[in-house]
Amino acid sequence: MSETAFRKLFREEMGISPIDYRNRLRLKFAEEMRREGVSASAAAESAGFGSLSFYLRLKRKEKLEENL
Repeated sequence: MSETAFRKLFREEMGISPIDYRNRLRLKFAEEMRREGVSASAAAESAGFGSLSFYLRLKRKEKLEENL
């Protein structure tokens, strides 16, 4: 299966892109760590985000989407 076909099938089945799905899982994992008292930068790093600013940007974007 080609990458393009996979992305199309994934979006049809899940309603979001594979990258958005992965980012949501990472955000959820980071938020669980934050609730346990881990710092934002350590949680972002452990969840696989390249930087704290990228983690915070995605977190802000997700919150905005929830309010729509």
